[in-house]
Amino acid sequence: MMTRMLSLALVCAVALASGPTEAEIAAAELARHFDETLFKAALASPSGAVRRDAARALGRIRDPRGAALLLAMLHDPAGPVRRAALFGLGRIASGDALLPIREALGGLEANDVAYAVEAMGRMRDPRAVSSIASLLRAQEPQVREAAALALFRQGDATVLPELFAALAGEQLAEPRWRMIYAIWRLCRAQAPLAPPPAWRAQLDASTGAQRAFHERVFATLALGALGGSGARLVELLADPDPRVVVAALRGLTRPFNPEVARSAVALARSADELVAETAVEYLAAGGKEALPFLEEAATLLPPAGRLRLALDLARASAGAGSTALAAPLSDDRAATEEWSWRVGPYAGLLPDRIPETVAGRAAAAEVCGEERIPRDLALRVLLQLVEVEDFVVRATAVASLGKRGDASYVGLVTKAAAASPGTSSMDVRIEAAKALAALKLHDPWLDAAAAGDPDAPVRTAAAQALRSLGRTPPPPPTPAGYRLHGLDAAGIVRAARGLRGARVLLETSRGAIEIALFPDEAPAHCVGFATLVRQGFYDGLTWHRVVADFVIQGGCPRGDGSGGPGYLLPDEIGTRPYTRGTVGMPKSDDDTGGCQIFITHLPTPHLDGRYSVFGQVVAGLAVVDRIRIGDRIVKATLLAP
Repeated sequence: MMTRMLSLALVCAVALASGPTEAEIAAAELARHFDETLFKAALASPSGAVRRDAARALGRIRDPRGAALLLAMLHDPAGPVRRAALFGLGRIASGDALLPIREALGGLEANDVAYAVEAMGRMRDPRAVSSIASLLRAQEPQVREAAALALFRQGDATVLPELFAALAGEQLAEPRWRMIYAIWRLCRAQAPLAPPPAWRAQLDASTGAQRAFHERVFATLALGALGGSGARLVELLADPDPRVVVAALRGLTRPFNPEVARSAVALARSADELVAETAVEYLAAGGKEALPFLEEAATLLPPAGRLRLALDLARASAGAGSTALAAPLSDDRAATEEWSWRVGPYAGLLPDRIPETVAGRAAAAEVCGEERIPRDLALRVLLQLVEVEDFVVRATAVASLGKRGDASYVGLVTKAAAASPGTSSMDVRIEAAKALAALKLHDPWLDAAAAGDPDAPVRTAAAQALRSLGRTPPPPPTPAGYRLHGLDAAGIVRAARGLRGARVLLETSRGAIEIALFPDEAPAHCVGFATLVRQGFYDGLTWHRVVADFVIQGGCPRGDGSGGPGYLLPDEIGTRPYTRGTVGMPKSDDDTGGCQIFITHLPTPHLDGRYSVFGQVVAGLAVVDRIRIGDRIVKATLLAP
């Protein structure tokens, strides 16, 4: 008995000495609760894993008070802890941390320097630009890579000469594409008025067939953003790689070019749907100048479908008369109703009745928020659509009431909000708060929503609306413990441990995609995803969004990108970057993930630090490239570790 008591006392003493547990840190992180006592104890723990988790959690909570605690960890003996602290400082983006990080650069290891540079880039402070630019020629390639992306995040186009100079001497592929990516994004935001010819020549060289495809794509996009004649971009319209063709079309959008338009008409018939869609987008951007080419394309395309809707919308907005616009020949009532509401008003063909389908009603609710619909007609339609139970239709109608209504409609807005409880319908309540702010009307519903709505995004929207109306929002409620599928934080941590080494097989209508999960980095996302997979949630769902050279997105129970599982996932942003085949979680705002997933076609640094990474495609990347809108996830299976 005495031996057992001594053993128990020893276990308790060890537990106390090691500080807070992984579950306690996770509970604070998932609830977005800054507990200074907890985190001070965790950062003093003898366990490097506990200190690392605490530093990462502080970065995810993003409370400015956490910056001082993280600065103290920059000289921690464990590299993973130092890097987690730098990650956290970048997420909090406190200007007070810039000088200490810059002063610490000389004493950090090469891997740490890369994290420090990334953190400085996220602070968007002009004082950091010169320090970052000087590292474009650092000896370590990972530092040069981080410096290029940090300059893109700073958003200061005056560093373009330094980027091009570094690119001229760079021999390694990984730093090269990041420098080109930074050039593209900076030129896209603020193109230089008279770029030196040597810059275009450098980018021309990077579009050569011998380069990696993502370098070719980024160089093609950068050429477009740099402006000019676009001679090389015209050549690339004949490239055998459709990904490069899409990038060239996007780069040639302005100014409108009849020679390119002729090529775009031909490409609109491409067997590759993404090339065809981008060709129609090019023509649509040409306005009235493009109308003859749009009319020619109309004779070549099928009479119905998404591409036809986009083409007809472009034709109508460019000035095609009503006699030239015939409703699509389709048995799909939803497609016909959407066409009638999106295209018809441009040509004076105003629909004379409320749509019957959800897609038609959603289109009508959105279009009625635009000035091109007579206000009397718009309000007459919105009065009916705001009563529709479908949350997308109702939320869109509420948003349009905020644009076209007046004080007499406040009752309808708050009634719609009250009739839309639950997480699945929170978009209605969010739009109600925004509508009241747009109408410059205060209603007691706003105070109640800001103080006690069960969904944080609604509380945030209501608080913002109150501030815009000159009122002080009530204090936020005490964070409640987060639960997922009946599990508290400790249960989520245990379930995530059981997923170490697990994979998910997505059998799609184009082939199989196998995904490795990252439960140690995104436990809630992995547990939520794996649970839904076990339940058969994804079986039969579609890929509803495909953007060339960017992502495929699917897993929406509605099939339109607005559906969710009935709960929200808190962001689990980490240090893992978005590369080709990375699996992330779409969201509408912070901490609003759910069931949908997206998979990247190529590296996408502008997503890093903004969306949670919880998996990576390890087999089936060619299938990812073949996925098109409407393709299905036939079956999803969890492959146990």
